[in-house]
Amino acid sequence: MLYLALGGALGAIARHLAGVGMLHITGWQGHWATFWVNVTGCFLMGFLATYAGLYANWGIHLRYLFFTGFLGSYTTFSTYMLENFLLMEKGNLAHGLLNMAGSVLVGFTALWAGVALAKP
Repeated sequence: MLYLALGGALGAIARHLAGVGMLHITGWQGHWATFWVNVTGCFLMGFLATYAGLYANWGIHLRYLFFTGFLGSYTTFSTYMLENFLLMEKGNLAHGLLNMAGSVLVGFTALWAGVALAKP
């Protein structure tokens, strides 16, 4: 749990700094900062998952630190993309595409429902 907590804290700090950095460097904020975090998180997930799988024997502690902790806090979008990639890589193209489209549509609908229920 210590590795998970440490990774989560570092991921949250990195996410904040990425957003602040994006604002200071480009003047972009809001969805562009989130876009940048999602893209960099997906790159890191792809690189680290492949590296750990091919070249390193990472134990559970490092996996908690980097994947669940750091990247889970930095952006859950990277986990979402990795899971869909793995589905498709294993030959489940339809399932992967359905999961991606369904997550976006159902997630947005759930957000809309939450907003609608919270408004007077």
